[in-house]
Amino acid sequence: MLSPDDRIKEIDEKVEQYLKAGFGAVWVVNPHWRHVHIYRPDGSVQLLSEREEITGEIALPGFRCKVAEFFDV
Repeated sequence: MLSPDDRIKEIDEKVEQYLKAGFGAVWVVNPHWRHVHIYRPDGSVQLLSEREEITGEIALPGFRCKVAEFFDV
């Protein structure tokens, strides 16, 4: 989850490191805008709003929830 002190360049570098390390997807959760970016090794990026559902795909089979649930604490 992004914090107010995170810088875009630093986040991009971390995402790249995780993908190079073999992660199948990297989620960047933005509480300010209440959305999630999903980065994949093929270079694709998906943006999910709080009204949409996120799934675990291959990494977390069977996992699914509304993006809004990340922010409802």
